[in-house]
Amino acid sequence: MAAATISSRNDSVIGDKRLITALATTAATGDTWVTGLSTIFTAQCDGGSTTAINTTFSGGTVTFNYAGGGAATSADIMVIGL
Repeated sequence: MAAATISSRNDSVIGDKRLITALATTAATGDTWVTGLSTIFTAQCDGGSTTAINTTFSGGTVTFNYAGGGAATSADIMVIGL
């Protein structure tokens, strides 16, 4: 699996959780993003140029999956975790 290309990232704290918003310049099916968090509670992505998207996560890593394969550009990502 390749790494998604993250062009910008903003970190915030909400209570005892961390919120990360980021922009993926490119993210293809199977690409991963290591967030630096130890645990992720939710990860969402708007898909950018590709509307059908599913994100899965384990530990602090997000994996991107697009219907029918392919890749997205300019995808907004939001992650909440510790």
